[in-house]
Amino acid sequence: MLRKERLNHGKRVKARKGDWMGGPTPFGYKTSSKNKLILAKEQPEWVERIFRWYSEGMSPMRIKRKLDGNVLTKRGRPIWSDGSVNAILRNTIRMERTLTKRKKSTVQE
Repeated sequence: MLRKERLNHGKRVKARKGDWMGGPTPFGYKTSSKNKLILAKEQPEWVERIFRWYSEGMSPMRIKRKLDGNVLTKRGRPIWSDGSVNAILRNTIRMERTLTKRKKSTVQE
């Protein structure tokens, strides 16, 4: 097996196990000692608000303006970029959990 194939195989195995593959963690998450993504204590409520605002028709730029000065970014800055907001909205992990949560609540009602 070539080195590239071994590396790709290793990444697939880690991904199947649910391990974080590296890079900056998404806003609202941190990594556990076992390299799994877990919810951060202080940020999930803001992630939920961002998704709610977006689903209500608010643009990423307007969401950015609401966050500026109220919430620190992942890097500890008070000023957000619309790219950061877009990255949160594209975060498939968060979308899956939000959609799953919504499906469960609609089924129970």
